[in-house]
Amino acid sequence: MKQKEQITDIKKALKSLKRLFKDLNVNNVEYTTEEHRLVAVFNSNLKMYDDNIIARFEIYDNRTALFGFTFDHLEINEQTLRMINNFNENNPYFVAYIDAAKRYLRVVHTVAILHEEDVAEYALTVLNELASDEMVPLLEPLCLLSEGD
Repeated sequence: MKQKEQITDIKKALKSLKRLFKDLNVNNVEYTTEEHRLVAVFNSNLKMYDDNIIARFEIYDNRTALFGFTFDHLEINEQTLRMINNFNENNPYFVAYIDAAKRYLRVVHTVAILHEEDVAEYALTVLNELASDEMVPLLEPLCLLSEGD
C-alpha cells in the first residue's frame, strides 16, 4: 500500500509542475517519472546571466526536491574558486560548484516539500530567487567568467 501512495505523490507533483510551466509559457519541458522520483528538464533564458541555462528539477517521493541550474564551462583556477566561495558565503539560498566531470557551473537549491501540490510554489520561488536583485550581483561575475559552448 505504501508503494502506491509514493507513486500517487509523484503524480501530484507532476501535475503541479505541468500547471506552473503552462502558466509561465515554458513549452520545452522534458519530464521523466520513475517509481520514486520526477525529473523536469528545460532550457531557461535569463538574459542577466546567460542565454542558455539548463534547469533540472528533481522531486523525490521522500519529499525532497532539488532545483538545479547548469551554466557554461568554467576554468578551475584560484580566481574562480574564490568567486564560488564568495557566492556560497553571501547567499543563504543556493550552493554553487563546478561539476568535476564536465567543468560546468552548477547552482542548486535543495528543500523539503511538505505537500506535493506545493511543488509549483517552491519551483516558482526558486526561479524568482535566481533572478532577484540580491542574487544577480553574486552570480553574474561567475557567469561572465564562463565559456559559452
